[in-house]
Amino acid sequence: MKKAGLLPKGDVIVAGVVSEEIAGFGAAMQTRDNYKLTDYAVIGEATENDLAIGCRGRFCAVVTIRGKSCHASVPHLGKNPFDFLGQFLVDLKKVELGKDELFGSSTMSVTNITSSENGSNIIPNEVVVYIDFRQSTVDTEQVALAKIQKVIDGCMVDGIDVSLKPLYFPLTTYTGFQGEGYQGEYPFSVSPEEPYVKLCKKSIEEAVGHTIQTKPWLFATDTGHYAAKGVKCIGYSPAETRFFHTTEDNIDIAMMKEGTLGYLALTLALANQEK
Repeated sequence: MKKAGLLPKGDVIVAGVVSEEIAGFGAAMQTRDNYKLTDYAVIGEATENDLAIGCRGRFCAVVTIRGKSCHASVPHLGKNPFDFLGQFLVDLKKVELGKDELFGSSTMSVTNITSSENGSNIIPNEVVVYIDFRQSTVDTEQVALAKIQKVIDGCMVDGIDVSLKPLYFPLTTYTGFQGEGYQGEYPFSVSPEEPYVKLCKKSIEEAVGHTIQTKPWLFATDTGHYAAKGVKCIGYSPAETRFFHTTEDNIDIAMMKEGTLGYLALTLALANQEK
């Protein structure tokens, strides 16, 4: 752009965020610290050179069920966490999940259960249940946790203590920086009629010479971190969703050339906007 005399009026920041696959940690730290945040952000997740205008969020809910351990031959001396768990799993399926026009319904899936005891002849002190919650825009983390908590409250068993929290975990980046990762990403959506979205679409179409689509991503992305700080986000990339996270991951050269034009058009259009 500099060689072509096309540098825009505004600054252009390229952010190579670390640990994106592990809780979007780099974006979370950048937005936490308000470090070089921009008015607009183009997120380079796969879109097949269309524009992405939203993604479902994701977080992991952790349900910890504490009882009293004892030998299985004398179960009356203990408090079995599984006495709570059975009804909890049944009632969890009855939760009414939120829906929106862009993503449809949220989804909620139990993905892992761990016990404090390895043996099969001991009633455990503790059982931990992990729930993967994929959020439509109406099911924020707070709303989703409240729905799960309501199920917990309706299943309480005497002598059993149950706690609920979102999953956070210790994380170390390649530089040795240590922090706390969040197992998830926030939901994001923007109307295709939003002025900056229409500007992006028009600018790319003029550059590449054909119509492009607006569509949601089917997966979680870093957009939620930036949107929560007021950054106006859009998704654009020549990568194809059918290849990512596979051994065939690649980018078609012709799509990459077109995508480069699209990125240049987006940069000029957005970075020349008056604040």
